[in-house]
Amino acid sequence: PIPTTVVSDGQINDANLQSLNLDQKWLHQQLKSAGVPSISEVFYAEVQKDGSLYIDKRNDPIH
Repeated sequence: PIPTTVVSDGQINDANLQSLNLDQKWLHQQLKSAGVPSISEVFYAEVQKDGSLYIDKRNDPIH
């Protein structure tokens, strides 16, 4: 498996979610458990090789 984009600029990529056999319910649960209340706060998110969700929020400070 390769890392797969599921959110780009606050927009859910349903085709990529479906290709991973996931759905929006799963995505929203993952965001909620990560403390992200709304998809609009997500700049980018991807499902990584190990199945975990990487989230880059819009307002993250740049280090």
